[in-house]
Amino acid sequence: MQLNVEKISEFIKKKKWRRYKMAEACGMPSSTFCYIMSGKSEPRMANIEKIANVMKIKPASLVK
Repeated sequence: MQLNVEKISEFIKKKKWRRYKMAEACGMPSSTFCYIMSGKSEPRMANIEKIANVMKIKPASLVK
């Protein structure tokens, strides 16, 4: 499953957050979030849902 990291990055820039702040808002460790964003780790559906909830979008819109 390929995650649309560009969409997440745009959201973070729009909010003027750093990655650690987004991770905090999602309720996950910043290391996990950074691994997901860098492509070193494939995200679990639960983490995709957490990210989507913070962004107030559907999880399916984050998957390419």
